[in-house]
Amino acid sequence: MQCRTPQAESYKTVLLRVADEASFDRTLSAAVALGRAFGAHVIAFAALPRTILIPAGMPGLPDVVPLDGHRRATQALHARLAPIFRHRCETEGLTAEWRVADPDDMTRWAAAAGVTRSVDLIVAPTPTVKHHPLVTEHDTEDLLLASGRPVLLLPRGGDLRGRPERILVAWNAGREAARAVFDALPLLRSARVVTIASVSGRRARSTNDLACALQRHGVSVLINEIDVAVPEAGTALLSTAKAEGSELLVIGGYGRSRFAELALGGTTRHVLRHTHVPVLVSH
Repeated sequence: MQCRTPQAESYKTVLLRVADEASFDRTLSAAVALGRAFGAHVIAFAALPRTILIPAGMPGLPDVVPLDGHRRATQALHARLAPIFRHRCETEGLTAEWRVADPDDMTRWAAAAGVTRSVDLIVAPTPTVKHHPLVTEHDTEDLLLASGRPVLLLPRGGDLRGRPERILVAWNAGREAARAVFDALPLLRSARVVTIASVSGRRARSTNDLACALQRHGVSVLINEIDVAVPEAGTALLSTAKAEGSELLVIGGYGRSRFAELALGGTTRHVLRHTHVPVLVSH
């Protein structure tokens, strides 16, 4: 019986997270490019902010006043962006749909938000600081943790116009790193050079095993051992990506608890906050 080398799956459903007007063009361009490259269906996911209610009148009275100016502005933004999305996808010959999730209607919200777990890849901007203290957004990091799907994050100035030719893989032999690597296989297989950046030399055997596994998928692999203390791993990875001209960084997301990441910083959080190149991250 002849053994066949398993083939990596393709991305057939790509979800675009519509966050704000500033990031829309670069995320749309990346989603369309991926849709074209893999023949994928593209879904735009636009979430409305929750309506905030504040007390009105005398203390103890049940009257409330809705704080919905931001919500109305978001609805107007969606009305402007939806035709652009549909036109771009139609021009590229892609099947596409625009979905709006409304957290004020929990039934509709659950149904709409559930689509984030039914796609092959999510394209979104890197996390940004929220400017309104009372507004709860569908945050990029929450999307990563809740969806269970790989998320391709695009920083300002970090465009992805097609399949990247040079990819850097961050490897620490952890579960999240393994998930990210194999979630990225469709992109890794089409890259010209894939470099595995191992933060600890003690994981040399594991790194070699990963390289062999990827080579069986037809991935051209190089290994780069980064001799650096773990707290500085994020900075080292970004420096390596810049030095090697990497067009994409693949990294596991939040290997420790979310509380530990918030309290201690963490490689994932540092990379997402400071990256200059697109990052594919899985949790």
